[in-house]
Amino acid sequence: MRKSEVAICGVVSLFIMAFLASVAFGQDDAYAKGVRAYFKKDYAAAVQYLKEYVARKPEAKAYYFLGYAQYELTRGTKNPAGRKDFWADSEAAKYFKEVYLIDPEFSPPAAGFGKKKK
Repeated sequence: MRKSEVAICGVVSLFIMAFLASVAFGQDDAYAKGVRAYFKKDYAAAVQYLKEYVARKPEAKAYYFLGYAQYELTRGTKNPAGRKDFWADSEAAKYFKEVYLIDPEFSPPAAGFGKKKK
């Protein structure tokens, strides 16, 4: 191989590795963005980012934040007519149930709840 061919292969290899790294970090980025949005009280954005994240990587801590973000979005809504137990059938409740199906030993501090920010 000539030096120019080796250089091109090296550049292509670096591009592929950078692309794969950005995809891997992009998954965690959706979680981080969702958590930041939650603590900024932008619950709609938090729900969007966290739904994106759990679709790729279903984790208990992500479902926990997703459940609380969804809860905050619907907290002020009234019980729709005909539903006996609003929260038993709510989207937020479904996310909370998912947390404990994934990890029965889950605790809120593991997700960052209950810790005081400095």
